[in-house]
Amino acid sequence: MLYGEDVVDFPTKIEAWKESAKQQQEILFVVDNSSGSLKLFNDNCKDVFNLEGNASWFEDSLSFLKKIIHPEDFHGIKTNIDSLIKGSESEINTRARILVQGKPIVFNFQIRPYNFNNSETNEQIFFKATAVKEAPFFAKKFSQEQLDIAEVLQESTDKYATLVAAMDEAFCIIDLLFNKEFKVIDYFFVETNPAFKTHVGSHSLNKTMLEIDPGHDKTWFEIYGEIANTGTAKRFQKEAEDRVKYWFDLYAFRIGTHKQVAILFRNITKQKEEEEKIKRINEDLEKRIFKRTQQLQRSKDLLQTVFDESTAATAVFEPVRDEKKKIKDFKIIQVNKRIVDTYNAGPLLGQYFSEASPYAVEIGMLKKLIEAHEEGKLLEWEMTSERTGTSRWYRVNATPQKNLMIFSFEDITERKEEEQKLKDSLLFKRSMAKASPDLILILNLNKGVLHYSNRSLADFFGKSDQDWQPHVRELLAVIHPRERRKALEFHKNLLSAPDDDVLAIEFQLNIKNSWYWFNIRGKVFQRNKDLSVCEYMLFLQDITEQKKIQNALIDAEKLSIKGEVARTLAHELRNPLASIGMATDVLRKKLKEENTAQAENYLSIIKRSAKALNNLVNELLTSTNYQHVALKKTNLSEVLEKTMVQAADRIYLTGIKVIKNYRPEHFILADEDKLKIAILNLIVNAGEAMKPLEGILTLKVEEKREEVVLSISDNGCGFTSDQVSKLFDAFYTSKPSGVGIGLSSVKNILEEHDAIIDVQSEPNKGSTFTISFRRYKEEDS
Repeated sequence: MLYGEDVVDFPTKIEAWKESAKQQQEILFVVDNSSGSLKLFNDNCKDVFNLEGNASWFEDSLSFLKKIIHPEDFHGIKTNIDSLIKGSESEINTRARILVQGKPIVFNFQIRPYNFNNSETNEQIFFKATAVKEAPFFAKKFSQEQLDIAEVLQESTDKYATLVAAMDEAFCIIDLLFNKEFKVIDYFFVETNPAFKTHVGSHSLNKTMLEIDPGHDKTWFEIYGEIANTGTAKRFQKEAEDRVKYWFDLYAFRIGTHKQVAILFRNITKQKEEEEKIKRINEDLEKRIFKRTQQLQRSKDLLQTVFDESTAATAVFEPVRDEKKKIKDFKIIQVNKRIVDTYNAGPLLGQYFSEASPYAVEIGMLKKLIEAHEEGKLLEWEMTSERTGTSRWYRVNATPQKNLMIFSFEDITERKEEEQKLKDSLLFKRSMAKASPDLILILNLNKGVLHYSNRSLADFFGKSDQDWQPHVRELLAVIHPRERRKALEFHKNLLSAPDDDVLAIEFQLNIKNSWYWFNIRGKVFQRNKDLSVCEYMLFLQDITEQKKIQNALIDAEKLSIKGEVARTLAHELRNPLASIGMATDVLRKKLKEENTAQAENYLSIIKRSAKALNNLVNELLTSTNYQHVALKKTNLSEVLEKTMVQAADRIYLTGIKVIKNYRPEHFILADEDKLKIAILNLIVNAGEAMKPLEGILTLKVEEKREEVVLSISDNGCGFTSDQVSKLFDAFYTSKPSGVGIGLSSVKNILEEHDAIIDVQSEPNKGSTFTISFRRYKEEDS
């Protein structure tokens, strides 16, 4: 029974529909949503609707869906299509325009946009139709035999699925989509195995190829279309380009009655890359062989030229043997121009060596040549000749080469004379170096060792091991600890110095457990190929006595300055001090009558201060008997404590807070009395720099490997960088009423202690004076 005039009858295709329903093969097609025309279809769709024999499916403007959908259900399916948005899907059961056993066939339609070009509009709709099993031809009762066969088929299907899932190779089944010219222009992934994603990098089930990759290479469609049409399987390798290039090894074959294609493949990109690499290696090898062949030919030509143009007289000999196969002579088979032109030799080719040069035989050269050839050893021999009345030197070389002997000799008289001159010159320079009072060293920086010394270093430094050859690091250890940084800077300067520059420096060295002053001059001696310094020379001159004389002159100058200052201070301080003392006595008597105990404390401070100043004046007046510091083991902590006692009155009057950060014992080499003067001066200056009742004075001592470091910090007015640079200059002061000798005296005292003072200061934040002393060791006793 048909449904009206528009109902289409397909009596010849009912069996195809039944077969499709049994196999559950899907009908795939794409329609244009605006015109309703059919755009793409799979082979199953083509067979069911006899598309090859009915051109009206493509030419008639009547909607393809209207031709195949039951009129009563068309509105519902159209509503589903119109409700689709990009990326969405819809599913609906719809009757077809076909009656089987008096009932219409029902299909399940899965509908979605066909976005093969990432279009924002749903211009084309993709349909996947499957016959619903409630259709009349599914109602048939099956016999037990048919059920058994179905069970066996199901078991086979399960085994197939297990096998496919376990394969390392990628596997997929695709359903080809044709256009109206019946050319494959897309395909739909029906089935993939787990390895598919591993080899391809994505899982594409339920998508068409153009939806996955709109730019997919069209030759794939041609290949799979040919396989589907001919039914001939094909094995091939092909390159695929996505974001990166991949190579695949594929085996494709048609399956089923409809044109579905199964593909078994694996990613062989790495294999291809290795093959390409091997190909490039082979090409490169061929190029290198060709290049090497050319080089060898050029070398052969060059050797021939060298042979002819060599400054040495060269010949090629062939051994001549006796009946016992022993070499008795050599036959000359080739000579270069040097022999012919320089030595006026006649026709030599073919002659025996003994005939061409009887003198060589006389001096035993033939015998040496025979021995060298038999032993297969290179012969190198220097000889003199008196044949011309003058002594001439010759160098003979003979190299055995299989059954030949390459023989050459050269006049080296001028070279020998130059060598002798050089030896004489070197002998003279070595004698001069040995006679020099300076220690001369050449340091090899590549190996870090001494290349040369003009005297025994063991004797010079007082080492018991006479073979003592110190590494450069060991030499650094004999430099005074405070001057090692300066020595390293000297080393860096030498590395960047021009060859003609001579750099000089002075520092102390430990010679036989005593410190001696040396003037060291350095000069570049040799450079590497990259022109970096690899060796430099050092000239060490002992200037200890000169230093003593200089220090004596400095002491005399200090004594002169101090005497001048003493006379000035004596004149200026005597009268005020006397007045302070008398005024203090009078005030004490008057206040004693009034019994004012509080005033007595301040009067005592004034009295003690006046007395201390008077003692200072007396010391300055008697300072003409200036003495050097007497350094001995001294506890710096005790010196600080005694100094704080002397500064106690000033600290009390200004309300300064004192923070002490040191242990009971820190031993250094020092003159306690002089060191107390220096430290007291710094503490007094710190007190004057801070505001009364707000000042914080910090005394800190740290011990390092070679040093003991004292820090005296305040939170006073601080100094500018310009002021810091002048602090220790004589008669410089930043105080309105200062004289400018305090810090200069401090520096002199610390220099006598071989101590280093450093200042860190910032205006309005305070200052820190850091003093580094030599740490006391038992060997200093």
